[in-house]
Amino acid sequence: MLWLALLGSALAMSPKEAIDAAVARAPMLDLSQARVTEAEAAVREVRGRMLPTVALTGAALAQTKVEVNIADQLPAGLPIDPNSVEPLLVMPQYQLQGGAQVIAPLVVPQAWAGQKAAREGAALAHAQRDADRTQVVQQTVDAWHASAEAHTLLDDAKRAEGLASRLLDKGHKLAELGVVADDQVLPFERAEATARANVAVATEAVATTDGVLQYLTGLSGSADPITVPSSVPDLQSELSAIDRPDLRAATQRTDAATSLVAVQRNGLYPTLALVGGIAAMTPVPDFGKGFTWRVGVNATVPLFQGGVVGSKVDEAQAKVQQAQAGERLARQGAELQVRLAHGTLSRAVASLEEQQDAVRLARAAVTAAEARVDHGAGSLLQLQQAQLEQVAAEVALSRARAQASRASDALQLVVHGSLR
Repeated sequence: MLWLALLGSALAMSPKEAIDAAVARAPMLDLSQARVTEAEAAVREVRGRMLPTVALTGAALAQTKVEVNIADQLPAGLPIDPNSVEPLLVMPQYQLQGGAQVIAPLVVPQAWAGQKAAREGAALAHAQRDADRTQVVQQTVDAWHASAEAHTLLDDAKRAEGLASRLLDKGHKLAELGVVADDQVLPFERAEATARANVAVATEAVATTDGVLQYLTGLSGSADPITVPSSVPDLQSELSAIDRPDLRAATQRTDAATSLVAVQRNGLYPTLALVGGIAAMTPVPDFGKGFTWRVGVNATVPLFQGGVVGSKVDEAQAKVQQAQAGERLARQGAELQVRLAHGTLSRAVASLEEQQDAVRLARAAVTAAEARVDHGAGSLLQLQQAQLEQVAAEVALSRARAQASRASDALQLVVHGSLR
């Protein structure tokens, strides 16, 4: 099909190119970045609460005009001459009022602790974003290796098809010369048909794996040829080198939970704030002034809150314990993953060496069987058996190479969370 041909001719991509492209378009990381933005906004919000606040007020009033005769309101018997008292106090029927108030926090222990908690929360959001990126990397690397292995197996299938066609031609020539009977060529025809079918299956596998890789990365192409590890790193060195984003996120989660304990505990301490304000009104009532000001210090001293603060402190400390347990669990899981990945790589490298020897022997056996048939000392059945063994050995070698490459990258991912 044309689209398969175009897909096969597309440029190959390296693991780094695939990872960079997948990370740039992963919806998971868009969500993680939104959480980082939210956490950073929370830091600014808490910091803003420690700054002075200014509020302006204004009002336009319409009210009943009030006239009060003070002399009529005086109790009887007072040694005051009623005529010496201002006869009326008047409140205007219409009035405009305006004012301003400034509140400057002075001592706010809970808000101080809240600033640190917000910063720890932002750091946690960053660490979680890095951990989410590791998941995208893992998914992309798996897809890349699947594509690389599919292409390798397709190449093997094509080589097997070429070998089957060559041996079938040899069988036909021998039958024409009368060296062998026609029915002795039938196994080679079946082998050649099987090889063609294997090529078709491998071609579809390439289309599928390349399609998955393209879906994740947005790039049209296939994986570069795999790189086979030459040796297995030391296990203890890999264990001591563990440094993954998810582990850093677990540690940061503990720090964030610890900072919340201080926030809740500081709810027991008093707070102070400087308060100042001005007010103006017009027209001025007969009994007041048109402009006033005030300055003071507000103090709030918690005395009894029904055990709410203590309960919140206990709750925060429980979350710290949960975070610490999660951190230990994550580190234990990481070490177990490294041990398993190291063992898988060790077995894969050992299997690769064995399959390389098997391929050399299988190729030598085919060459020897062909030579015997050419000299009339061998049978086509022996040649066909040698051919099948060579094809099986080469397929096994390709799988061993793919498994060794995949195991090497898997070890890097569980150690570092990325490819080095």
